Amino acid sequence: MQQVVFGVIDPRTREIKQVAQVKAPDIDELRRYLSKFFVERPATSETGPYTAWVRDLREAGLQPEFVVLERNAGPDGKARWIELLRAADAELTNIRSS
Repeated sequence: MQQVVFGVIDPRTREIKQVAQVKAPDIDELRRYLSKFFVERPATSETGPYTAWVRDLREAGLQPEFVVLERNAGPDGKARWIELLRAADAELTNIRSS
């Protein structure tokens, strides 16, 4: 099963706001995971930058978009991408790099 690093995009600005990494056997499984974890999961009782951002999108009638950043990533793929994006001044909602 491949490790996939992906970015979660704000549809208003087209900027990556979150970086995540999952094991996914194929693109359809990845899409199901993304829909469940990043669109359905954030509950109104949760707090944090990501949840606040998703709530803001929902209130605007929008959903985050997704982009695959790296397939077959090693265990440090997510941390590497967070570091790269932050070095480029991306305003990520990730609290940790791991």
